Amino acid sequence: KGKDYHTPEVTGEMPSFGNDNKFSDTALAELLSFIRHAWNNNASDVSPAEVSATRRAFPGREQPFTMAALKGIGKKQGH
Repeated sequence: KGKDYHTPEVTGEMPSFGNDNKFSDTALAELLSFIRHAWNNNASDVSPAEVSATRRAFPGREQPFTMAALKGIGKKQGH
């Protein structure tokens, strides 16, 4: 039988990888594109240039973004 996980045991937040030099812009772009295509989603690919621009826009950030913060970023960028 499986285990049900609940907050605060897990939060469902994606860990911060943006400032981790172990992952190149290309590797993160490929991972994000894979996730965006999963479960029959038709989302566009993420480019290495987009990853690089996001890293420059949020230098040193270590905490996960909230959904509200992500929606605010999209509005600022015209999405």
